[in-house]
Amino acid sequence: MNITATSGNILDEILKLRKKMITSGIQNGLTHPETIKYSRELDELIYKFLSEK
Repeated sequence: MNITATSGNILDEILKLRKKMITSGIQNGLTHPETIKYSRELDELIYKFLSEK
């Protein structure tokens, strides 16, 4: 698998996780443990995505 395909897959995951985080933030609040968990996972994926460029 090339870097472009990998980056595309990570980007898809980033978008899905972002949506989950936003939904959790709206439903549970921004300081809820679930929202924070999604935020941290999103940070890791974004870092991974940027590191591959």
